[in-house]
Amino acid sequence: MNDYTARVYLAFHGDFNPFEFAKCVRLMPAECVDMHSRNPERQLPRTTLLHYADTHTSTRLIDLYQLADQAIGILEPHLDEFVAAVARFKTDVVFQVILYFPASGEVSTPIAGFSARVVHFLSALGGSIDIDSYLAD
Repeated sequence: MNDYTARVYLAFHGDFNPFEFAKCVRLMPAECVDMHSRNPERQLPRTTLLHYADTHTSTRLIDLYQLADQAIGILEPHLDEFVAAVARFKTDVVFQVILYFPASGEVSTPIAGFSARVVHFLSALGGSIDIDSYLAD
């Protein structure tokens, strides 16, 4: 693997009904896992999970600013809906960033940074940013 792979999405998690939450937002979630559902691979989820604006790229040079802004561009028109849903269902909000990069001395670790637009959006939701990075072969 010589390319980086990056994925970003907005995640909501907690003890709430994901279908009722989704009804409050006029944007289709990219992933929905009910806390009470059964998954043969992962067993019973500890919390309900909803993901929106799952955006990814695989390239030699990751522009995380651009990728995050691309996801926020999808989410921004629904900010008021998200704010109301978060208040109603008391969810935790996380902007999730997942980076896979080659385990090679020839490739430097990517730099993570976010525009004021991204920070402002997350601030309006009371959200945080979680960055996970993995070495890949």
